[in-house]
Amino acid sequence: METTDDGGELSEKILSTLTFDELRNQCIRIMKFTDQELAEKFPEEKSAPDLIRKKYQHILETVTETDFTDLRQLHFCKRLKDEGNQLISARKLPEALQKYQQAVTEARKVVTARVSLPLMQILRLNLAHVYNQLGQHDKAIAECEAVIKNDPYNVKALYRIAAAYNAKGDSAKATEYVKRIRVNRYTDPQSNSRLSYPCRSSQALRPALRPEDGATLRQTSFFPH
Repeated sequence: METTDDGGELSEKILSTLTFDELRNQCIRIMKFTDQELAEKFPEEKSAPDLIRKKYQHILETVTETDFTDLRQLHFCKRLKDEGNQLISARKLPEALQKYQQAVTEARKVVTARVSLPLMQILRLNLAHVYNQLGQHDKAIAECEAVIKNDPYNVKALYRIAAAYNAKGDSAKATEYVKRIRVNRYTDPQSNSRLSYPCRSSQALRPALRPEDGATLRQTSFFPH
């Protein structure tokens, strides 16, 4: 669903300020602009006036009220996630946890599940990160298992669940998940599994890793999205 006040993708401004009816009225109004008015409203838009009008016609024909409501809800969830990330950077873990939990609750309100799944995966990974940092490893494991159910070789989920099991003293389970990281590294060229030891907690995983897997565990890949 694409459109906006600048001829590009749905902007934060539109999602946060317009209702569905207001969006449709804006599309209708813009479609009636003369070529000169379109050039003045969209000075950075390189498309011909007719193409700009077609963008807004596409919105009218394809974007339903449910679509728009879902996108607004996702926008709200992403804002909560970003606030959680900022709290992580400030090392305010309990506060970050609350933001991520609130974001998950709001994401469940999205009607179209396939739309919210990518964000939900990120939120669960971020929750797992915080739970591990707070020593709540069983909760971290539950979040990672939910991610792995939809993405069996998600590197962050595999690493974080391995770290959780390792912290619980279950080195066998930790090794099991580390092996999946190895498989991912060699079978999926698009994976982000080329990682180095990211933090102190990963040092404890070294016994479960082969020497060449030092390249299998990179710092930036394990911070919250």
